[in-house]
Amino acid sequence: MLQDILSIRLPVDETYRIRKNSITHGAGKRLCVVTGIHGDELEGQYACFLLGRLLREGLEHLHGTVDIYPAMNPLGIDSITRGIPGFDLDMNRTFPGSDSGDMTEFVATKIMEDMAGADLVLDIHASNIYLAELPQIRINELHTHRLVPLAKQANVDFIWVHGASTVLESTFAHSLNSRGIPCLVVEMGVGMRLTEAYGRQLCDGMVNLMHVLGMWDGAVPEVREPLVSADPNEVAFLNAPTSGMFLKTKPHDTWVKKGGDRGLYLRPLPGRCEGVCQRHQERPALHHPGVPAGGRGLADGADSGAGGKAMRERVIYSIPSLYRDDFRVKAYLFGQGEKALCIVGSMRGNEYQQLFIASRMVQRLKELEETGQLTDGVEVMVIPSVNPSSMNVGKRFWATDNTDINRMFPGYDLGETTQRIAAGVFQVVNQYRSGIQLASYYMPGNFSPPMCG
Repeated sequence: MLQDILSIRLPVDETYRIRKNSITHGAGKRLCVVTGIHGDELEGQYACFLLGRLLREGLEHLHGTVDIYPAMNPLGIDSITRGIPGFDLDMNRTFPGSDSGDMTEFVATKIMEDMAGADLVLDIHASNIYLAELPQIRINELHTHRLVPLAKQANVDFIWVHGASTVLESTFAHSLNSRGIPCLVVEMGVGMRLTEAYGRQLCDGMVNLMHVLGMWDGAVPEVREPLVSADPNEVAFLNAPTSGMFLKTKPHDTWVKKGGDRGLYLRPLPGRCEGVCQRHQERPALHHPGVPAGGRGLADGADSGAGGKAMRERVIYSIPSLYRDDFRVKAYLFGQGEKALCIVGSMRGNEYQQLFIASRMVQRLKELEETGQLTDGVEVMVIPSVNPSSMNVGKRFWATDNTDINRMFPGYDLGETTQRIAAGVFQVVNQYRSGIQLASYYMPGNFSPPMCG
């Protein structure tokens, strides 16, 4: 069952929600699987999908509750931003939070409240975009005796016990463990990537953990025996002695000896190989997965009042979203008859004055229409924002690929996301005889368009 653990209204036509999939069958213990605290770490998404599917298909074998939280930072995941967009904060440095703090602290404390009573929490992370890491669990030495036995059942390759002095007290895991709720921090894969093999490996580990906790009586996969390291001298970082391009020559998780190679460092200009490396390093790029072309047309909206003397609200374009509210471009229509004028507010996510001016136009036109002061036989449309999604995350351009909608017109129905948005909006706007776009400067300031004087 899908449940909201909190919801907060955002500035522009959207509600911030954190949701969980709570799966219960019979009485028993409670396992919480958490991922997406960092918006650029996607490896946990596939593991959550696999676990949810397995539980749905084998629900009769479950005895207890499994809560799956795939997106603790939904705005970050949607915009591929590590921290919380708009606040420039690392969510994993805000715990345990505060009821009386700002939005980020309030969110953190509500998350902590929802974890109360859990018998085990898995906090799934990925590496950054430059490193590929084996599935591993990291543990504070203060919790070694309680957590290492559980970590050995999770089907990871490596368990790394850290000294207490290296652990940040404001993290989600530390806050839970300090309250007596066992939390295992899983690190695996690469930032902004999905590694299928690692997702399957961790899902097998979660099934085994459910079995160990007495929550699962179905088939249990075999799990691997992990390496356990509590000595900081056992983990080494290898760095190249020179600059160059890295070419991997051996797969990740390969045993090497002193003098063995993991890859080559190449210098293309002189055509030389400068040496070998024993660490897998990548610089991947995540491409936007794309969304269905189209969206809802002008005729699909609903009037905000009755008859021809009332403002009508329309959704002129929409795109389904994974964890956020659907992306919607809204328009407000006044009068009926010839399509005389279209006014467009903010095209970019940081054009706040344009949004404000267009919103005031909506209020004024509504008053004029209600008092019969609009010219008969004409229609006026106002679009306050073409990019409300980026406004709510503090980004000027489209958040996932940094493209400018205002450079995509007239658009392309089968193109990139911003090209499709431009095409859908242009199809509607192009029906009007005249148009006004509220422009902005690139530099911050108090610029106000002359039309508002």
